[in-house]
Amino acid sequence: MQKIISVDVSGAVNKPNVYQLKEGSRIEEAISVAGGFSESVNKEYISKYLYMAQKLSDGSKVYVPAEGEPAPVGAGQGTVTGTVAQTKVNINTASQAELEALPGIGPVTASKIISGRPYQKTEDILNQKLISKSVY
Repeated sequence: MQKIISVDVSGAVNKPNVYQLKEGSRIEEAISVAGGFSESVNKEYISKYLYMAQKLSDGSKVYVPAEGEPAPVGAGQGTVTGTVAQTKVNINTASQAELEALPGIGPVTASKIISGRPYQKTEDILNQKLISKSVY
Protein backbone atom coordinates (compact mmCIF):
# COMPACT_ATOMS: atom_id res chain seq x y z
CA MET A 1 0.00 0.00 0.00
CA GLN A 2 1.34 3.42 -1.00
CA LYS A 3 1.85 5.83 1.90
CA ILE A 4 0.15 9.23 1.57
CA ILE A 5 1.88 12.48 2.56
CA SER A 6 0.43 15.95 3.10
CA VAL A 7 2.02 18.92 1.34
CA ASP A 8 1.10 22.61 1.72
CA VAL A 9 1.33 24.40 -1.64
CA SER A 10 0.89 28.18 -1.60
CA GLY A 11 1.94 31.44 -3.20
CA ALA A 12 1.71 32.02 -6.95
CA VAL A 13 -0.27 28.87 -7.77
CA ASN A 14 -3.85 28.72 -9.03
CA LYS A 15 -5.29 26.62 -6.17
CA PRO A 16 -3.23 26.97 -2.97
CA ASN A 17 -4.14 24.32 -0.42
CA VAL A 18 -2.88 21.31 1.51
CA TYR A 19 -2.80 18.28 -0.78
CA GLN A 20 -2.44 14.57 -0.16
CA LEU A 21 0.10 13.00 -2.52
CA LYS A 22 1.76 9.61 -2.80
CA GLU A 23 5.01 9.22 -0.88
CA GLY A 24 7.90 9.91 -3.26
CA SER A 25 5.99 12.65 -5.11
CA ARG A 26 8.01 15.54 -6.44
CA ILE A 27 7.53 19.30 -6.39
CA GLU A 28 6.40 19.17 -10.02
CA GLU A 29 3.42 17.00 -8.99
CA ALA A 30 2.52 19.30 -6.08
CA ILE A 31 2.46 22.32 -8.41
CA SER A 32 0.34 20.37 -10.90
CA VAL A 33 -2.33 19.37 -8.34
CA ALA A 34 -2.41 23.01 -7.19
CA GLY A 35 -3.55 24.00 -10.69
CA GLY A 36 -0.12 25.05 -11.95
CA PHE A 37 1.57 28.41 -11.64
CA SER A 38 -0.57 31.55 -11.60
CA GLU A 39 0.04 34.40 -14.07
CA SER A 40 1.82 36.37 -11.34
CA VAL A 41 4.57 33.74 -10.80
CA ASN A 42 8.18 34.89 -10.57
CA LYS A 43 9.51 33.04 -13.64
CA GLU A 44 13.15 33.91 -12.96
CA TYR A 45 12.90 32.45 -9.46
CA ILE A 46 11.29 29.27 -10.81
CA SER A 47 14.04 28.74 -13.36
CA LYS A 48 16.88 29.40 -10.90
CA TYR A 49 15.77 28.05 -7.53
CA LEU A 50 12.73 25.76 -7.67
CA TYR A 51 13.92 22.17 -8.05
CA MET A 52 10.89 20.63 -9.71
CA ALA A 53 12.33 17.10 -9.45
CA GLN A 54 12.96 17.25 -5.69
CA LYS A 55 11.08 14.64 -3.68
CA LEU A 56 8.69 15.91 -1.02
CA SER A 57 8.33 14.64 2.52
CA ASP A 58 5.26 14.57 4.74
CA GLY A 59 4.55 18.04 6.11
CA SER A 60 6.50 19.88 3.39
CA LYS A 61 5.56 23.38 2.33
CA VAL A 62 6.10 24.54 -1.23
CA TYR A 63 5.90 28.32 -1.53
CA VAL A 64 6.05 29.87 -4.99
CA PRO A 65 6.86 33.61 -4.98
CA ALA A 66 5.06 36.08 -7.22
CA GLU A 67 6.80 38.45 -9.62
CA GLY A 68 8.49 41.28 -7.72
CA GLU A 69 8.40 39.39 -4.43
CA PRO A 70 11.81 38.98 -2.80
CA ALA A 71 13.24 35.48 -2.84
CA PRO A 72 12.58 33.77 0.49
CA VAL A 73 15.50 33.15 2.86
CA GLY A 74 17.54 30.15 1.77
CA ALA A 75 17.08 30.62 -1.99
CA GLY A 76 20.03 29.39 -3.94
CA GLN A 77 21.60 27.58 -0.98
CA GLY A 78 20.74 24.08 -2.15
CA THR A 79 17.33 24.08 -0.51
CA VAL A 80 14.03 24.52 -2.22
CA THR A 81 12.64 27.73 -0.87
CA GLY A 82 9.32 27.32 0.80
CA THR A 83 9.74 23.68 1.60
CA VAL A 84 10.49 22.28 4.97
CA ALA A 85 14.17 21.44 5.18
CA GLN A 86 14.60 17.92 3.87
CA THR A 87 17.40 17.19 6.35
CA LYS A 88 16.20 17.28 9.92
CA VAL A 89 18.38 18.81 12.61
CA ASN A 90 18.09 17.93 16.30
CA ILE A 91 17.86 21.29 18.09
CA ASN A 92 19.25 19.71 21.27
CA THR A 93 22.43 18.35 19.67
CA ALA A 94 23.06 20.35 16.48
CA SER A 95 26.25 22.36 16.21
CA GLN A 96 26.32 26.11 15.62
CA ALA A 97 27.15 25.49 11.94
CA GLU A 98 24.31 22.98 11.49
CA LEU A 99 21.80 25.44 12.93
CA GLU A 100 23.13 28.31 10.80
CA ALA A 101 22.67 26.16 7.69
CA LEU A 102 18.91 26.23 8.27
CA PRO A 103 16.95 28.86 6.31
CA GLY A 104 16.40 32.00 8.41
CA ILE A 105 18.85 31.05 11.17
CA GLY A 106 21.95 33.21 11.57
CA PRO A 107 24.81 33.18 14.09
CA VAL A 108 22.93 35.11 16.80
CA THR A 109 19.79 32.96 16.59
CA ALA A 110 21.83 29.74 16.50
CA SER A 111 23.62 30.87 19.68
CA LYS A 112 20.28 31.61 21.38
CA ILE A 113 18.98 28.16 20.42
CA ILE A 114 22.11 26.49 21.82
CA SER A 115 22.02 28.47 25.08
CA GLY A 116 18.34 27.59 25.62
CA ARG A 117 18.89 23.84 25.58
CA PRO A 118 17.48 21.34 26.37
CA TYR A 119 14.08 21.48 24.69
CA GLN A 120 11.23 19.08 25.38
CA LYS A 121 9.64 19.71 21.97
CA THR A 122 10.56 21.75 18.91
CA GLU A 123 7.80 24.29 19.57
CA ASP A 124 9.73 25.39 22.67
CA ILE A 125 12.05 27.53 20.52
CA LEU A 126 8.99 29.36 19.22
CA ASN A 127 7.33 29.65 22.64
CA GLN A 128 10.54 31.08 24.12
CA LYS A 129 10.62 33.62 21.28
CA LEU A 130 14.02 32.44 20.07
CA ILE A 131 12.76 32.46 16.48
CA SER A 132 9.78 34.07 14.74
CA LYS A 133 6.75 32.09 13.66
CA SER A 134 7.64 32.63 9.99
CA VAL A 135 11.10 31.10 10.49
CA TYR A 136 9.64 28.21 12.50
